[in-house]
Amino acid sequence: MQDEDADSRRKLIYEETLRGWSLQSSVLDELRSRTGILLSAASVSAAFLGAADLAAHHRFTWLGYIALLVFLVAIVSAVYVLWPAEWTFTHQAQAMIDEYVQPDHDLDFMYEDLARETEKYRTANQTKLDCRFDAFRLASIAIGADVVLWLVDLSKLIS
Repeated sequence: MQDEDADSRRKLIYEETLRGWSLQSSVLDELRSRTGILLSAASVSAAFLGAADLAAHHRFTWLGYIALLVFLVAIVSAVYVLWPAEWTFTHQAQAMIDEYVQPDHDLDFMYEDLARETEKYRTANQTKLDCRFDAFRLASIAIGADVVLWLVDLSKLIS
């Protein structure tokens, strides 16, 4: 059966669901890359500001302990984003052969069924991706709060 035999609408629907699905992989890669940078920034800022605060006070103040706790929240959130999870970004070749070639389904059936399956995987991936974006936001806010807490604690010495 030739590709021309397929209903072009079904093919277009499948291609669009496939495009959205493949974009998720890029979004996930970018999120992980940004999270790695965020983790590095958190570590550097906490190391420098925490060390300066400890040197100034000779022990952590209650604000210093809160800053450490907020730093821990940032680290845990960032690690959650980076933690491996099961993602589905491809169809399995053998399953496709078994489902579409062996029973000799036509191309229209294949495009329609694959579009539905792709959308199902994309939706499942999106749920996990949304949780990781929430964790990234939390890590970003926590790092900002951490820096502010260290600076406030250090500024007490100046005033």
